[in-house]
Amino acid sequence: MQRGRILFSTLAGCIALLHIAANSYAETKLFGFKTDGELSAGGRAYLEELPYQFEKAKLEEYRDLRQQFFLDKFRLGLESEDKPTLFEIGGSLAGQRDQNFFLKTTQLGTYNFEFEWDQMPHLYSTSGQMLGTTISPGVYTLASPRPTGAQFNAAPFIDRIAAQWNTARFQISYQPSDEWDLSWKYNWIMKGGERPLGMAFGTPGSNFREVLEPVEHDIHDFQFTSRYAKEKYQLQFNYNLSLFENSLNSVTSDNPASATDGAFAATATGGSSTPSRGRTALAPDNVAHTWSLAGSIQLPHKTRINSSFSYSWRIQNQIFIPHTINPNIPTANLTLPQSALEGEVGVLSYNFNLTSKPLDKLTLTTKYRFYRFDDDSSTIIFPAYVEDDRVLVNGNLTAERYSFDKHKASFDARWQLLKPLALTAGMDWERWDRGSHREARETDEYTPRISLDLKPSHRVLFRATYSPSIKVIDNYIPQSSLQHVSLRKFDETSRQRHKVDFFTQLTPWDNLSTSINFNYKNDDYQDSTFGLQDSESWSVGTDLSWSPTDRLTLFGNYTREEYFSKQASRSRATGILENTAYDWVAKTKDIIDTARVGFDIALIRNKLNLSANWDISRQSTKMDAFNPQTPTGGTAAQNTTATANDFPAIKSTLNRFESYLKYRFGKAWTAKFAYLLEDFDRDDFRTDGLVPTTGSDIVLGSAPLDYTAHIVVATLGYQF
Repeated sequence: MQRGRILFSTLAGCIALLHIAANSYAETKLFGFKTDGELSAGGRAYLEELPYQFEKAKLEEYRDLRQQFFLDKFRLGLESEDKPTLFEIGGSLAGQRDQNFFLKTTQLGTYNFEFEWDQMPHLYSTSGQMLGTTISPGVYTLASPRPTGAQFNAAPFIDRIAAQWNTARFQISYQPSDEWDLSWKYNWIMKGGERPLGMAFGTPGSNFREVLEPVEHDIHDFQFTSRYAKEKYQLQFNYNLSLFENSLNSVTSDNPASATDGAFAATATGGSSTPSRGRTALAPDNVAHTWSLAGSIQLPHKTRINSSFSYSWRIQNQIFIPHTINPNIPTANLTLPQSALEGEVGVLSYNFNLTSKPLDKLTLTTKYRFYRFDDDSSTIIFPAYVEDDRVLVNGNLTAERYSFDKHKASFDARWQLLKPLALTAGMDWERWDRGSHREARETDEYTPRISLDLKPSHRVLFRATYSPSIKVIDNYIPQSSLQHVSLRKFDETSRQRHKVDFFTQLTPWDNLSTSINFNYKNDDYQDSTFGLQDSESWSVGTDLSWSPTDRLTLFGNYTREEYFSKQASRSRATGILENTAYDWVAKTKDIIDTARVGFDIALIRNKLNLSANWDISRQSTKMDAFNPQTPTGGTAAQNTTATANDFPAIKSTLNRFESYLKYRFGKAWTAKFAYLLEDFDRDDFRTDGLVPTTGSDIVLGSAPLDYTAHIVVATLGYQF
C-alpha cells in the first residue's frame, strides 16, 4: 500500500508540474526568442522492499535508486531570429544524488560559454558495523577496557559508508578571428564523505582495525588553450594548473587490543612498545603546472608532420607528521632531518608523427614518443624510523628518488595490393631505462607486425593482424637479499609474445549487420625459474542487429574472455632455505562471459513503443596449486606448510532486465512506464562469513552482498 501511494503521488505531482510547464511554454516565442525544450518527471518504487542495511551497496554503488519523486530531465532552448545566438539550460535526475545541470550560451563564430554541475555518489557499504566514538573528524576512540570480539560482532550498524563527488565545470571559448581560437576551462571537484581505511598497530602478524577515513578533498583544475590555424599548418599552446587540497593530514584510532601504551623493550636494533593508539598519514596537498606546445604542417607529396612537447612540474611540500604517536618509544634518533618533503618532480613528454603517401597505393607512417619521469625531490636520510607506532628501528633509512626514461618508436607501410586488399607491415620498439633502483636497468621490446585488410564491397570487411614480440634485458640483479636469485619480476624479465587479432563485419542487407572479433595473446617468460612462467588469454565476441521491418529491431551481443597464468615459487622454512621438494606451482584461470539481447518494437506507429533488453555478466576465478614432488626434508609441520593447496573458486553473476513502454499522446505528451530487475550473486571465500577476531575490528562491510531488486518507474514528459 505504501509503495502504491508513493507511485500515485509522484504521478499526480508530475501531471500538475507538466500542466504548469505546458501553459508556460506553449508559445513558440519567449522574450523575442524562438523556444524549444522538454520536461519530464516521475517517480520510482520498489515492488519488493530491500533490507537497506544489507543489500543496496552494490545496487547503488555509483547511482541513486531511492524510492522518490524526481525530475527526470528538463531542457529549455532559446534561439534569436536576427543574430545566431543560442541559449540552453537543462538537467537530469534533479533531486537525486547523481543529478546533473547545465547552462550554455553561444554566438556562432564569436564565443561559447558552458557551465555544468555534475554529481556522482560512491557507496562503499550499507552493512558496516563499528564500535567507539568519533571525537573529531578522523579521530576514533574505544572504551577502556577494550571490547571483546563478541562485542565487535554486536556493534551497531552504520547507515551508509559513502563519498560524494560534486563537480562544477566552466568553459569559455572566444574566436577573435578565423585563425585564432582561445579557451579557458575550470573544473572544481569537491569530494566529501567517508571510506574504509585499514590501520595496523605493528608489523605483519600484529592486530589491526578498520576505521573511516574522512574524505574532504578539493581539486581545482584550470586550463588555458590558444590555437592558431591556417590551411597548411596549425599551432596550439596549452597551460594547465592542478591543485589538490586535503583538509586532514592524518587519521588516529585507538588500538582494539590494548588500552595502554606498553613499556618499551629495547633490542640491539631498536625495540618495541605496544601502542594504545595508531596514526596514519593521508594524501598530502600538491600542485602541478603543465605546459604543452603542439603543431602540425602540411608538406609537399602528401606528407604531414605532427609534433608535440609538454612539461609538467609537480610540487608537494606538506609538513611531515611525527614518526609515531606512541609516547613510550624513545625519540633520541627520531628527530626529522627536515620539516617537509620538498618534493619536486618533472615529467617531460615529446611526440613526433610523420605520415606520407609517396605513391597512390603506398602510405608510410613513422611515430616516436619520449617520456621522462625525473624525481628531483630531496633525498632524505632518516637515522631511525617507527613501524606502525610499535617497532623502533635504528639505522639509516634513505628515501630514494626513482627516475626513468621511456622510448617508443614505430614504422608502418601500408600498400594497397589490389582494390579490395591492403597489406600493412611495420615494427615497434620500446625501451625502458629504469636506473639502478630496479633489477633490470634496461629492457628493449621489438614487435614486428603484419596486417591484412580485405574489403571486397561496402558490405564486407575482414581484418587480421599478427604481431609477435620479444623483450630482452641487459642484466637482472636482485635488489634485496630477501629475493630469491632465480626469481624474475614479470615486467623486467625477458619474454616472448605472440598476438593475433581478427575482425570481420558483414552487412548482407541494409537491415542486417553482424560482426565477429577474436583476440589471442600468449606470453612465455622463458628465463623465469621462479615467478610468472606463462600467461595466455583469448576472447571472442559477436554483435548482431536486425530490423526485419521498419517497426521492429532485434539486437544482441556475446563476449567470452579467458585468462590463464602459471607461476612457480619455493617455500622457505627456518633452516631449510633451499629445498627443491618445497617447490610449488599455481595455475590461475579467469573466465568472463557477457551477453545482451533485446528488441525495440513500435506497437502503434509514432504512438506506442515497447523496448526490452536483458544483460548478464558472469565471472569466475579459480587457482589450482600443486607440488611437483611431495614435500619432504623438514619437520612434519614444515612439510605441511610447504604443501600447496587449491583455492576455492570465486564467482559472481549480475543479471539485469529492463523494459519500458512509451506512449505518445496529444501533440507533445509522452508517458513512460519502466520495469527493472537486477540480481547480483557472489561467492567469495575471502570475505564470506568474515567476522572480527579478538583484538581486531574488521566489520565495515565493504564486500558486496547478494541482492534482487524489482523497480518500477513512471514518468510523464512534455515537449515544446
